[in-house]
Amino acid sequence: MKDVQCIEVDKLEGQRVVGIIKDNGLLDSTHKIRVEGVNLLIPVTDGHQAISLLKGYNVHANIVFAEMERKVSKPQSIYDYLVQSLPQNLWNDIPTAFDIIGDIAIVDLKESLVDYETEVGMAIMLVHPSIRSVYRKIGGVSGQYRLRPLKLIAGMDEPLTFHKEYGLDIMVDVRNTYFSPRLSTEHHRVASNVREGEQVLDLFCGVGSFPLHIASLVECEVVAVDINPSAISCLKKSIEKNRKRLKGRIIPVLTDASQFFPDKKFDRIIMNHPSGSRDFFGIATNLLAKGGIVHYYTFAPIKDYENAVKEELNLYLQDFEIMGYTKIRQYSPTEYHLAVDLKRKY
Repeated sequence: MKDVQCIEVDKLEGQRVVGIIKDNGLLDSTHKIRVEGVNLLIPVTDGHQAISLLKGYNVHANIVFAEMERKVSKPQSIYDYLVQSLPQNLWNDIPTAFDIIGDIAIVDLKESLVDYETEVGMAIMLVHPSIRSVYRKIGGVSGQYRLRPLKLIAGMDEPLTFHKEYGLDIMVDVRNTYFSPRLSTEHHRVASNVREGEQVLDLFCGVGSFPLHIASLVECEVVAVDINPSAISCLKKSIEKNRKRLKGRIIPVLTDASQFFPDKKFDRIIMNHPSGSRDFFGIATNLLAKGGIVHYYTFAPIKDYENAVKEELNLYLQDFEIMGYTKIRQYSPTEYHLAVDLKRKY
């Protein structure tokens, strides 16, 4: 601590005086205000100007110099934390964004920062006190279950969490299920189009985000199919957690979509498997009622996505009308993650 220029006022006038001093740009915000008996010591940048100002408000004040404690400002971003410990040549590589799923953060690091992964993880937890686990992506999405390999870099190795979307609590296992928090708007968009009494099929439901959104909005039946037992387990727990919010009925089914043989047709089918939906479109066609809707997801080139989709679905378009396209996000420098809404003609 060091001697700092302050004004001394009656502490009963303190709140009013601080407001006046602050509004006029004279408050020294780098030091803490201190109570001294019946008086208040307020650090200022110019004592004489502050005294003159307060005279106009009939406030008596004195200039004093006192030892005042310096404020410790909390860094507002992980960049603010990491520039204090990382070499300067790495500052441009500090991540500016990462996914938050419930109380878990998932970050993608450049190769240059891998040796500092612990520091990055701790910085994320310090800036976001609600985060209890930080994982680093160590590979791409792949395999039958569409999983991404992760490595714990800070906090507890507990991959289960409840993620909040539009007031819903969605259970996610970040290690053993596929989930993207960037799709919340799309989940809600599709759900908002479902009508009362519809029969809906989510052919690759994952942890069940689409079914949960739909059942929370309308009274209908949603059959949720997935081959991943961890995903179906999460969905069942989410159904129980949100039971009071659900108007519709969700039926989880653990099976391969190619082995799903229901005894009814569906009014609406969701196919959110961008890298594999095309292989199952024939199956969806057989399960769709006359006039039914398909929400089809794919990766398509940014430059000519409409023609690319038409070519991709060429064998089926004689039976379907394309109602519209929704750009979910830019998946890569050259591709969109795209939603295509199609309606069966007959």
